[in-house]
Amino acid sequence: MNKIMASSIWCPPCLTCFINSAMEAPAQHQGFNPYSWNGGTILAIAGDDFSVIGSDLRLSEGYSIHTRGCPKTYELGDVMVLGCCGFHGDVLTFTKRITAELKVTMAMLFLAPCIVFSREVC
Repeated sequence: MNKIMASSIWCPPCLTCFINSAMEAPAQHQGFNPYSWNGGTILAIAGDDFSVIGSDLRLSEGYSIHTRGCPKTYELGDVMVLGCCGFHGDVLTFTKRITAELKVTMAMLFLAPCIVFSREVC
């Protein structure tokens, strides 16, 4: 009975009550999150003999604009363009990896047959 009466009595906030309530509450982790949505808009239109791709130039986070000169389209060769938006760090990493894979694939397709044929011709 004393516990019920003691819990129903209001007391002004004090350090002891704050510590007791913090000890009883489940732990909440408010850690650092390195990822953010930098936003962006990409639009591509393709027809029978053409294609057009465009993007905005803003790199922002929430209501803060980091720069107004960051295109979200990347050339991957003479005839390929990639458009990416989202977390800018992931976009840069993805673009670098795609470019590297493209270079390796092109080297395997075009350089390897030339070496084989040049040996046979000699």
